[in-house]
Amino acid sequence: MRNKAMVRKGISLSWAGRFDESKELFEGLIEDKTQVNQEEREVVQDCLNILQKRMDLTLKKKQADIELSNANITAAIQTYEELLQDDPDYEIVYSNLALAELKNQNFKRTIELCNQVLEIIKKFRSITKTEPQPSASWHEFRIFLVKVLLRKAKALDSLQQYQEAYECVQ
Repeated sequence: MRNKAMVRKGISLSWAGRFDESKELFEGLIEDKTQVNQEEREVVQDCLNILQKRMDLTLKKKQADIELSNANITAAIQTYEELLQDDPDYEIVYSNLALAELKNQNFKRTIELCNQVLEIIKKFRSITKTEPQPSASWHEFRIFLVKVLLRKAKALDSLQQYQEAYECVQ
């Protein structure tokens, strides 16, 4: 139970951009041979590998985020798409790309991207076998999830799919 909570914390730290803390936590779990079994170490190693890849891609992601905040939507979309070629499971990039597509009024694409984020989260939770627990890390995850659901709801609303939009935020 403690190890699952630590994995959740490491994931949430990485979602918050606190890569160094996340990496330190994961490395500590891998080194802990007394409390962490082999199967758990493999899951943590997978998390660490993803984290390292994302740390390497951070500068490019930040550039895309700046382009998006400066309303250079086309450049942001292009950079986010390139990032996804390097890391096809980068849920934060999918979320930011969904925001860019929403600003670009490409509502169907926004919905597709938000659904992709939700699938990645679902897949990752099944791999890590984590369930929601009240904690600071779970709070950070919920903030991310709410952003994704709101983006999807805005796109659905723009397509006059009001019932589906309502269900997203319900």
